Amino acid sequence: MPWKNTAVLQEALENSSRLIDRHLQEDRCFPDLSELLNIPSHNMPSLSGVSDMDYPLQGPGLISVPSLPELSAIRRVPLPPELVEQFGHMQCNCMMGVFPEISRAWLTIDNDIFMWNYEDGSDVAYFDGLSETILSVGLVKPKPGIFQPHIHFLLVLATPVDVVILGLSFPKAHTGECLNDSMSGAMQLLPDPLYSIPTDNTYLLAITSTDVGRVFMAGKDGCLYEIAYQAEAGWFSQRCRKINHSKSSLSFLIPSLLQFSFSEDDPVVQIAVDNSRNILYTRSEKGVLQVYDLGADGQGMSRVAAMSQSSIVSAAGNIARTIDRSVFKPIVQIAVIDRPESSDCQLLAVTHAGVRLYFSTIPFAPPNAKHISARPCLLALVHVRLPPGFSASSTLQKPAKVHKALYSKGVLLMAASEAEDSDVLWCINHDSFPFKKPLMEAQVRDVIYFNFFVQCRFMNVCFLLLCVNMWLTHLDSLGMFPPTVSTPYIPATPMSMSGAVSSGPEVIFSGKHNGISIYFTRILGSVSVTVKYRKYITITMLNHNSLDLLSFSSPANLQQRLLGFMRPDGSSSQQVQQELQRKYHTEAQAYEKASLQAMQQLVHRSYQTLALWKLLCDHQFSLIVSEMPKEFQDQIKAVSFKDVVVSGRELSGALVTALINVYIKDSACVDTVSAHLRDICPLLYSSDDSICSKANELLQGSRQIQNKLEKERTLKESLRLYQQISHHTDLPLVCSQYRQVRFYEGVVELCLTAADKKDPQKLGLHFYRNGEPEEDSSGLQAFQERLSCYKCITDTMQELVNQSKAAPQSPSVPKQPGPPVMTSDPNMLSNEDAAAHFEQMLGLAQRSQDELFHIALYNWLIQADLTDKLLEVNSPYLEDHLMHMIKQDQSKVRNMDLLWRYYEKNRSFGKAAHVLARLADMHSTEISLNLLCNAAVILQVVRIQVQIQETLRRQYSQHPSVQGAITQLDSELMDITKLYGEFADHFRLSECKLAIIHCANLCFFLFHLNGCAAHLYLTHLLLLFVLLLSIWRDPCWQRLKKPLHLVECIHVLLSGYVNDPSRVPTYDRRRFTNACLDNICGYLVELQSLSPNAALQDIIRNFKCLQAKLEKLH
Repeated sequence: MPWKNTAVLQEALENSSRLIDRHLQEDRCFPDLSELLNIPSHNMPSLSGVSDMDYPLQGPGLISVPSLPELSAIRRVPLPPELVEQFGHMQCNCMMGVFPEISRAWLTIDNDIFMWNYEDGSDVAYFDGLSETILSVGLVKPKPGIFQPHIHFLLVLATPVDVVILGLSFPKAHTGECLNDSMSGAMQLLPDPLYSIPTDNTYLLAITSTDVGRVFMAGKDGCLYEIAYQAEAGWFSQRCRKINHSKSSLSFLIPSLLQFSFSEDDPVVQIAVDNSRNILYTRSEKGVLQVYDLGADGQGMSRVAAMSQSSIVSAAGNIARTIDRSVFKPIVQIAVIDRPESSDCQLLAVTHAGVRLYFSTIPFAPPNAKHISARPCLLALVHVRLPPGFSASSTLQKPAKVHKALYSKGVLLMAASEAEDSDVLWCINHDSFPFKKPLMEAQVRDVIYFNFFVQCRFMNVCFLLLCVNMWLTHLDSLGMFPPTVSTPYIPATPMSMSGAVSSGPEVIFSGKHNGISIYFTRILGSVSVTVKYRKYITITMLNHNSLDLLSFSSPANLQQRLLGFMRPDGSSSQQVQQELQRKYHTEAQAYEKASLQAMQQLVHRSYQTLALWKLLCDHQFSLIVSEMPKEFQDQIKAVSFKDVVVSGRELSGALVTALINVYIKDSACVDTVSAHLRDICPLLYSSDDSICSKANELLQGSRQIQNKLEKERTLKESLRLYQQISHHTDLPLVCSQYRQVRFYEGVVELCLTAADKKDPQKLGLHFYRNGEPEEDSSGLQAFQERLSCYKCITDTMQELVNQSKAAPQSPSVPKQPGPPVMTSDPNMLSNEDAAAHFEQMLGLAQRSQDELFHIALYNWLIQADLTDKLLEVNSPYLEDHLMHMIKQDQSKVRNMDLLWRYYEKNRSFGKAAHVLARLADMHSTEISLNLLCNAAVILQVVRIQVQIQETLRRQYSQHPSVQGAITQLDSELMDITKLYGEFADHFRLSECKLAIIHCANLCFFLFHLNGCAAHLYLTHLLLLFVLLLSIWRDPCWQRLKKPLHLVECIHVLLSGYVNDPSRVPTYDRRRFTNACLDNICGYLVELQSLSPNAALQDIIRNFKCLQAKLEKLH
């Protein structure tokens, strides 16, 4: 079923995860072992094994089922031939055992040890560097940070003389393979011992270790020893030393002869470590059990309690008063009961008669406090479990002469020497009766069949067997699995599992559905991903199930088998399906099918997430995490596996991106890792992600390219790839990287492509043209997505504008001697380069046919106060946009001012005058005095231009040169100086000259009111002086007998400035004064050339006095 809607897929995943959570919660609610054994309290022990229901299959007639072997040999692997030959050289002793942690068996013959792969008998290794007989052997996982990374385990060998510690290495683990996967490969036993210490004449009979790397040894002298080792020797400590935890630190004061005389030997023969609680137990040859507390962190050591064999037998006899006490001794094996199995019972002891004795080291906690960890403080026998054969109706033979036992997660194996030349292997477990109270177990040869299971448990076991068979496919050919028909149904009476009233019939999922979900739940429940931050980051995958998830030949194969079995109609024939359709509701089948499909997606996600994390573990994970953004680094510290699978797509994407970035920074090609990611997690790393990685590689690689053409080609190729996935690209990030490499063309092209791909139907433009209606949600979304794309372009242009205006940094004195320190940003452009790139981007933007982008660009130019650049834009959309903005009454005055300037630039003077007229007549607080003055002056100049044109048409239309002037006046809006010099004065239009003088006085008045336009005021004032001097030369003043009138007017104007210089701004005052002095010199030359008279002499004298005052201002 294709999931077209991401929201629907996410909802389906969340529904499946809730179902998984419910099954997990149900599994966590299973009764504690103390409840199964009916132990109410640590001081109220109980007895079991005497009832027929304790072992339901132990007698005839109780449960009639066919007989199948529950315990059978899978295969037999003979000893390697080269080892068999070594037995001929044995002189003193030989021992044999297995190390399941590394899939190796071991054999000692005198002073030599041999190890080989017990799966197939290959990879034989040996060590023959000892001169004394080996007494005990142990495998230790070393403490972190002490040895070289290639040493994965320590092999501890004890002889009567010394203890030797060797290193074990697995070369395949160095190539990046997971250590669990490399165990089947070659193993190297390092020839040189890492440590060697004397035993001080103490025979060491057993060696074990903790998960944190501590090594404990059982001494024949009855003491518990520890080997403490470290990387280097300290002032008060050696690199390796032996510690006796059974004797006081003052015991050295007692002579050894006295210790030997008054002590009785009771060798310690077994050590058991509970790593889930950090507790250590010892068993002596005479049956004494001791408890040691290793501390909450596993680094401490204190003896807590002890119990002798006689005390144990007495306590057991008081519990089982009708049972012969001889079956309670001797104890042949002790085993820890992990915290996940029981919070109340911590230790199990097995006697020679197969009796199990359960002990507790803490008082029982109330039900609501069982999760609280408590340290051991006692050792109490809380339950006695008799083996099969003690019930009244049992006809089975009882176990006898048990000499070895193994207990793990409820399964007990016992080796009994009932005959001299052979042993009987007993297997007792409760897996056939899960979660049953009281505890029921099956034993030896009788097994239960599927008729003891409810349907979902039956299917769960089927899946378990299916996957176990997958693990064993390379050993035996498997038979066909029986076809199973499974269908949901709707009960006649509506039921609700939660107890709520249901409005309609509730679908009860079939056993197949529930079996799949329970099986998958238990797989997920066994996986825990933890990220720990210290000096480095580690990922821990915990597994508490007996079936190791990572032991399958291929996780992908496991996924294929599980998904194949999950097909809703995979096991039903067409005929059966037709019968089912008649019998059951189609709706129920569809509902279950949808649920299975959702779970199928969850299986895919879970597997691919695990595959991704495995790949990350094969790399330097701390380096990968350091490449992630800070928020994801914080998130990954506390994330759960469920969160990663169901809703952690962004986190997984960030991890993949960080991995790719690590490759790119190392200048490594990403094609290989990208293809691998596509293969193992296509849901988390799509084809678009692969393209993005390649584009990012090209982009980052362009930084190292010096050739300009090659660099541009590489960047354009990255742009081409980014454009293919532009709708999924992180535009701000990519654009910032393009800015760093000065590829501004890529910014524009990528963002415009992304906008088109995100809104292919142009709903955003339709939304804008229709006035942005609120009810058009799809149009609004498309509009906002387009604007977010355009913003990347305008942000880049704003950055260029800021850099083009930035003041260059002035040199300063260095703070310290030495080479120069670069304090400026290396990415900072010079003002000229920034301006050039801005013009380039503006040019590229104008070529776009995206109307909505043009609108966004215009709005940004207005907002950035770049209206001059806006008016330079040659676009068919600008006029319509300004008109639209005016109609929308958004900054109406400002937009009208832009509109008339736009008309003026495009030589539409009539439209410009119309807009200006509307501006002049408007009453608004938005209209500034400056704008009104400007509009009034321009209107006055336009009227004069029209007056000159009409005068020329009326009086000189027949003159050929006048037609060109009329046409010129009709083609552009001219300033007042040009109108006077080229038209009014040239064609001797006296009335127009007077109108120009009047306009000049009006300009003076208007700009005098507006101090903000002081520079315009100064320009028009100087223009007035020039005009007055020109008019003064006109002969009409002689005819009017007022030849000095205009000169006197000039003197009055200049005297006003001298008396009040503040009329001219300070920064223009010097220039204006110089201009006045220059003009006065010209006036004096003109006046002195005239015929002298008294009035003329007064005028000359006044101008010289004015000249002196101006020079003082200067």
